[in-house]
Amino acid sequence: MANYREVPGEDREAFQETLHYAFSPHKEEVDYHDDEDYWPSMGDLRGIYDNGELLAVSSIHYLNSHLRGKWLPMGGVSAVATSPGNRHRGYIKNMLAEMLAELRDKGIALSCLWPFSYPFYDRLGWRVCDNYTTYELDPEVLKFTADEPGGEFRQVSKGEHEIIEPTYRKFARKFNLPLKRSPEWWDHHRFSQWDKQVYCYLWKRKEEVKGYVLYSAEKGPQGEWKKKLKVDELVYESEEAFFQLLRFLYNHGSQMSQITLPGPIPGKLSLLDLVEDPRDVKALEKPGIMVRCVDVKKALESLTYPENPRGEITMKVKDPLLEANSGTYYLVFDGSSSDPEVDRATENGDDPDLSLEVGSLTQLYTGYLSPRQAVTANKITLSNRDKLELLEKIFPAGETLFYDGF
Repeated sequence: MANYREVPGEDREAFQETLHYAFSPHKEEVDYHDDEDYWPSMGDLRGIYDNGELLAVSSIHYLNSHLRGKWLPMGGVSAVATSPGNRHRGYIKNMLAEMLAELRDKGIALSCLWPFSYPFYDRLGWRVCDNYTTYELDPEVLKFTADEPGGEFRQVSKGEHEIIEPTYRKFARKFNLPLKRSPEWWDHHRFSQWDKQVYCYLWKRKEEVKGYVLYSAEKGPQGEWKKKLKVDELVYESEEAFFQLLRFLYNHGSQMSQITLPGPIPGKLSLLDLVEDPRDVKALEKPGIMVRCVDVKKALESLTYPENPRGEITMKVKDPLLEANSGTYYLVFDGSSSDPEVDRATENGDDPDLSLEVGSLTQLYTGYLSPRQAVTANKITLSNRDKLELLEKIFPAGETLFYDGF
C-alpha cells in the first residue's frame, strides 16, 4: 500500500533522478548527492512509497508571507514529480493531500507553488494570486535616464544580503505576498539560482541604500556577441531610486542587446508611460504564483481586517482536495473589534450569503481579487447581494507581488 513520508538521505539519488527526468530530460544529469549548495535549497523532501519504491516526489519550504501588515506562515510546495510509468495513477493528488494535512498539523494555514500546469493545480484548490508584467527593450530605450546621474552604485555579493535587507523589507510591506527571507534563502534562492551567475548592485544616496537590482545574463541571438540582461527583481524606496536603477541598466548598452525587467513601476504606471516611444517596449503580462488556504478557519482568524467592521457573513466553501476545509463558515464582526468570531459547520444549515471554492476564497484573502471582481469573473456565487458592501470592507483588493522562485 502506498504511503507518504519523508525521503531519507539514501534515497536522494532516486529523488533527483525522478526530478531530473520530469523537468530537465534535455540536460545531462548531474550528481547532486554531496552538493552542499543544492540540497539545502530543495526544502524538506517528501515522497510516496510502495514496498520501499519511491513512486512520486515533492518538497516543502517553510515560508513567511506578508499579508495586510502581518507575516503569516506559508508552506511552499515544489519539486512535484513522478516517473512516466507511475503517472495518471493518483500518486501526485494523494501526495499533495497528505502534504496539506501535514501543513495543517503544523499550524500553517496557507500554501503556495509555481505550477507546471495552472489548470492542473486549479482543480486541486490552488489559484493564481499574482499577475506580473515583464518588459523587453533595447538598453538604448532607457536613454532618458542618462541625464540624471547621482548617488553611487556598489556591487553586493553573496553573503552581504544584510546590506539590502532593510530596503527589501520596506519595499515588501507595500504589497501582499512577498516573502520574509532568511539568510539561507537569500544565499540559496536569490544570490544562487541553480546554474545562473547572479549579480546584484545597490544604489545609495549619502551612504543610505535606496534601492538595488538583482539580475543575470543570458545568451544573445545566434551569432551576436552581446548578451541579454534579465532582471529578477528591482527594489526601490523612491521614484529617484527607481530611475537611477534604470540608468544603471541603460549603462549596459555596450554589452547587452536586450533587457528584460519586471514591474511594479512607481505610481502603478507602465514602463510604456515613461519611454519616448512606447512601441520600443514589449510588455508581457503573465500569471504568477498560485496560493491556497490549507486551513480556512485558521486563515480567516489570522487575517488583519479593517478597523471594527460590523455585520455577519455566511459562506459555503468547497475544497476539492482537503475535506477538512469544506463546510459553512460564519464570520461575525461585532463592531467593537477587528477580530471576527469564526465558526464552521459541516452540516447544511441556512442558505449561505455566498458559495465559493477554496481557491476563490484565497484570491479574496490575498487581495488579488475584490469581491465585486470575483462576482464579475464568476468566481463566487453571491446569494445575498446586500452582503457585498461588507465583503468589500473585509476583503479589500490589494496589490500582490511575489518575486521568489523555488
